[in-house]
Amino acid sequence: METFFASIIELFDMTMLIPEPYGIFHICFVIITALSCFLLCRFFPAPSEKDLRRILLIYAIICLALEVYKQLSFTFGVNDAGEITSSYQWYVFPFQFCSIPMYVALLGALIPNRKFLHGAISFLATFGVIAGVLVMVTANAVFTDTVGINIQTMMHHGGQLCIGLFLLIRGGGCKTIGAELGGVGFFLSAVSIAHILNITFIRFIPEGAVFDMFFISPHFETSLPVYNNIEPAVSFPVFIILYILPFITVSLLMYACKTAIPRLISDRKERKAAKIN
Repeated sequence: METFFASIIELFDMTMLIPEPYGIFHICFVIITALSCFLLCRFFPAPSEKDLRRILLIYAIICLALEVYKQLSFTFGVNDAGEITSSYQWYVFPFQFCSIPMYVALLGALIPNRKFLHGAISFLATFGVIAGVLVMVTANAVFTDTVGINIQTMMHHGGQLCIGLFLLIRGGGCKTIGAELGGVGFFLSAVSIAHILNITFIRFIPEGAVFDMFFISPHFETSLPVYNNIEPAVSFPVFIILYILPFITVSLLMYACKTAIPRLISDRKERKAAKIN
């Protein structure tokens, strides 16, 4: 039986050359993401609430299943003697910024409250898109030499970009200021939980292990570009504020553009019609 499980683990850990950003592997998944978003928008031009909940549920289940694979892949291995080994890698604990969309989508799909659903949609259409773009456009430090993990990370981040853009375009994302503020609330709640986890779990993780959710732990230097230069120069509360504000600002700008552009188009059509008459 152990030999069977060892074979499964080795299958999950098949290796490949580490893909390069904007190499064939990366570009293929960018195309798949764009095509998936197009098809969603094409087949659901005006999705009902029931459609939205089903889409969110399917997306969440796929992401969660892939996350389970990722956790197992990083935890178990096979040594040279063919024996199964295990050692949990705390840095892959599933509560990073890019992990939150799958939880929000699941809650949005299952919780019957309509305001909660609209807040979840706005979060996915703004913060989810921001997180997806940051990874899919840069692809910095997300690739490994493991085939399955590379597929998982591209499907995970590409999926949140795809679902976020679909919700922004067709699903009512950023439709009202109330829903947008609900999305901001989800983000602030997630940051708060990440901070609580960072200051709590440090007591339990093994010495030398890294536990840095959202890369804002006061116990570890952040690895985020730009912020790794800011963090040493400011106090921790200021660092957190400087971390939060850009995301909220971009989210609100997305809301402003989503609401302003249709008005501009409508005004232009009205002026054109008035000239004709």
